[in-house]
Amino acid sequence: MKNAMITLRSWLLLITVAVVSSVAVFAAVPSAPQDLQIFEAGGSIPDGSFLYWEMDDTSSDYNGFNIYIADGHTQDMSSFSIHDSLSIKTTPNGHPLKNEFFHILYGLDKGDYTVYITALNPDGESAASNLLPITVKGGNWDNLIYFTEDQPESNVIPINEIWSFKVKAESKGDITIKYELREAPQGMTIDENTGLITWTPSGKGTAEFMVVAYEDGNANNLAYTYLSLYVKSCSDKTMVSGTIREQDGTLLKQGTASLIEILNDKVIYFPGFDSEIIDGKFEIDADEGNFYILVYAPGYRQPTLDELLLKDPFVLNCGSEAVVDITLNTKIGNPQRIYFTTFPESEDLFASLNSTWTYDADAESEDDSVVVAYKLHKAPEGMTIDANTGLITWTATETGNYTIAIIAYEVNNESNMSMQQITIFVRNCSDPILVSGTVTFDSASTNQEPINKAYAVLLGMPDNDSTFIPGQCVDKYGSGIVDGKYEIQADAGKYILWFRGFGQFEDEFWNNTYKIEDATIIELECSNTYTFDASVEKYATPEHRLVSGQVTDEDTEEGIPYAFVEFTGSNSNGMRAHSVITTDQHGMYEISLDDRFDYIARASTYFGRPGNPHDTNDYQSYIPEYYNDVTDYTEAELLIMDKDYQNIDFALSKVANYDNSISGIVIDKDNNIVSPAWVMAFLVESGANNNDHINWGFTATTDDLGAFQFHGLIPGEYILLAFPEDIELAPGYYVENDFASLNWKEATRITATSDSHDLGNVIKLENMKGLKGVGIIKGKISKKGKNGGMVEGDADPINGALVYTLNEEGQIVKFERTNSMGDFQVDGLPNGRYHVLIEKVGFDQLSLWVDIDNNTPIVDITTVELTETPTSVTDGIFAEISLFPNPAVTTLTVNLGTLSSNADIQLIDASGVTLYKGQVASNENHKIDVNGLTSGMYYLKVTIGEELTVLPVAINK
Repeated sequence: MKNAMITLRSWLLLITVAVVSSVAVFAAVPSAPQDLQIFEAGGSIPDGSFLYWEMDDTSSDYNGFNIYIADGHTQDMSSFSIHDSLSIKTTPNGHPLKNEFFHILYGLDKGDYTVYITALNPDGESAASNLLPITVKGGNWDNLIYFTEDQPESNVIPINEIWSFKVKAESKGDITIKYELREAPQGMTIDENTGLITWTPSGKGTAEFMVVAYEDGNANNLAYTYLSLYVKSCSDKTMVSGTIREQDGTLLKQGTASLIEILNDKVIYFPGFDSEIIDGKFEIDADEGNFYILVYAPGYRQPTLDELLLKDPFVLNCGSEAVVDITLNTKIGNPQRIYFTTFPESEDLFASLNSTWTYDADAESEDDSVVVAYKLHKAPEGMTIDANTGLITWTATETGNYTIAIIAYEVNNESNMSMQQITIFVRNCSDPILVSGTVTFDSASTNQEPINKAYAVLLGMPDNDSTFIPGQCVDKYGSGIVDGKYEIQADAGKYILWFRGFGQFEDEFWNNTYKIEDATIIELECSNTYTFDASVEKYATPEHRLVSGQVTDEDTEEGIPYAFVEFTGSNSNGMRAHSVITTDQHGMYEISLDDRFDYIARASTYFGRPGNPHDTNDYQSYIPEYYNDVTDYTEAELLIMDKDYQNIDFALSKVANYDNSISGIVIDKDNNIVSPAWVMAFLVESGANNNDHINWGFTATTDDLGAFQFHGLIPGEYILLAFPEDIELAPGYYVENDFASLNWKEATRITATSDSHDLGNVIKLENMKGLKGVGIIKGKISKKGKNGGMVEGDADPINGALVYTLNEEGQIVKFERTNSMGDFQVDGLPNGRYHVLIEKVGFDQLSLWVDIDNNTPIVDITTVELTETPTSVTDGIFAEISLFPNPAVTTLTVNLGTLSSNADIQLIDASGVTLYKGQVASNENHKIDVNGLTSGMYYLKVTIGEELTVLPVAINK
């Protein structure tokens, strides 16, 4: 299997493959890290990025992380390798001490990268976090900005007096540094050149704000610092002092005393109003007000705020001193607290089907007088617990993973309790099944060293493999590959065996395929052992092709400086790639692209989120354009990377700068964001009376939050089409408060005026029901003339027509689109009957039925012609004409709707032979007997006066 790779981006979120050790294969690996993102200002590091992520604090334990990185903005999981490994502090019981994490990537060259993170524990490695594209700005550390003066000597300042402080930031590079304030109190100013902060506070209280130092002309290179001030109203010395004693009356040797005040119904924690406690004594320079004292003392529980506020505050007036004497009385620890003394061993976590499983939970209190009882807070049906002993008994009737929660509580005080939560794995087999084998490089690979640091994984399949969907692989067992060998302990069931190379070899499914849908299904039975050997291809660094060209102004033919040229890549294995290059001052560009992908190219003067203050171009000035000279993503010409390309040029058209917008988000049926996705805004009726732009499309790309936005739209009526990258979702046209439609005529129309802003449009896409088979539907799509009429000779091919394949239940199974020659092919279909819908803005939708069986695994519908229609469906009298049922079986009914004129009709077959002629009255349902016709595509020619159209008719038997 040469020069091919596989990515499971669309399946990864559903499969959640956990790679675990061969010793504890049934144990709980950690949950995947969540919400990986670049921390604020984290993109300004010249040779890296500042990353931030979270962990679900209800997930299983974790004690470390692996940071994986790949070149380019990619979804190809095989291109990642470990960049850093981190360990974190845990409690003696192995629980992590926090669930928010930071890490700085260092040592990367200028360019685009993609990062993901996995969590680790002794049982294995989690699934991947979200994939995060990053861009390293390049340069060197000399230009990095850092503060040398960022905190005043005192953060307590007087009221009604001018306060000033000069922050100072430096860089080793030759750059100009500017300063600005963020979230500063009213009246505070900063000199942008010197960093001098000036403020005259008019009221007491706290003020927190940020000072930003940034490079002039490059706001991405910045540093920031936070300042916290307290405005003091007293000019005379005002003191709080006193003595702190321990519970037995002895002086507290060490601790801290701090002041808090209720000011305007808010609790104020004063910066700097605290004191170290030495030998029981403390002294605080304070202000006037009503105060409470918080004492931090080793071995004592700090009172809650509610407990503290139950006491009376002491009052300080300017120039006065308050003396307090405090005795601590709440030590940490509760002798009556209940805690568990038993914890499940690894064997306690597993149960066998239809066999009795037991676990004896024990808990106690340091106080022998406390009587402990037990109950189940969460448990599967049929599980019981002895309230007095904690003995749990259960007979599992179904395999799966079951989480139970056991509560031990004080009989006379149920609020004094403790909970233990465990997950039980129910297996078919009483003993694990051993799956092992040897993984070697194939004979074509030059490196024949033993394979290490790779993994073998069993992906569990649903019982019914006839409706196999890759995303339904739910259970998983695995082990590392050490010296070319692996051993997996698993349970009975159906699996797909996946060998993961992590940069050493191409990821591969057994037996000898890169596609999961082509993998051999393995069925394991209890009491057996299995051996599966594999020969894998050593990972080869892909070759690259050079693509170059120029972006120019169509009118002036001059180059557009600093325009963006995007290349979106895909291949037959489902892999994705994305690269962006900026033109030079003459509009020229050159980029090196991975030859494993074919690319669609797009030029624009705006890239990124709307309103980005660092965009140097007026993004409303030019219409984004795809190669070659189209504005619709579905019609873009594909660049096949079998050679270098020169003169991939774009001539962009300028449009008037209308101050308007259309924005929204793209989500799936479960309200998850869809990103990336391309959203097209088709102008179907022009308010600017510019017919050249009818059917002209704007295109936007969703951001990380699934959001899209269009600016500078030609006034008129628009419909929106969302085209997701995720191959499990079907594209569709926006319908307000409903799922996206497969028919552009059903789309909700959005009116854009010269200054309108239409917000909150939610495009909800449907999932496709993935099937596995060998059937193929293919054909060619061409077009007829405007408003109908049979076309003689070869018709023009339609590029970018959408071809939906639905099953008999109406579920979307597959989706394809036609290429520049009008050709399409839908493959991987099992036997069955399929409804094919062919869709293109500006044309009538075509509907036909296709049967696939063992005798006819490939159906070629040859050339299908779409009828052009006025895009303004309210124009033209033929919007009223309806045909039903369509597809027809024995009878076709024609109705003219509200039209007052009669119509002449002809039923014509695909070769142009007229099969039926008749006249339809304006007030009748006209019936045509089609019982004697064979299944296939026919056309109904309708003539009213001088106007003529042709409507498609499907006959199904």
